[in-house]
Amino acid sequence: MAIVNVVGSSIAREADKVFYTLAGPEISVATTKAYSAQLAAMYCMAVQFAKVRGKITEEQYGYYIAELLTIPEKNTENSGRQGAPAVVCCKVCQCS
Repeated sequence: MAIVNVVGSSIAREADKVFYTLAGPEISVATTKAYSAQLAAMYCMAVQFAKVRGKITEEQYGYYIAELLTIPEKNTENSGRQGAPAVVCCKVCQCS
């Protein structure tokens, strides 16, 4: 399974299954938005796998997805502040 941003990329061509994030064009180097989209895709897959395997409850599943959906808002709240990515990460992961 490959998680890629661009349809027709070399990784996509080699993989049996492909999860396209379609985060927008990349010019010669990977973009932050593509990387972030891939992390979100992996997060969603992990939460879904945990639910299917009975490792988390329906309530936990809803909570994890709801928290993921708050990231844009948290990012906007913290944009321009030094250490903003760490703040967002800690809010989402509840580590502070």
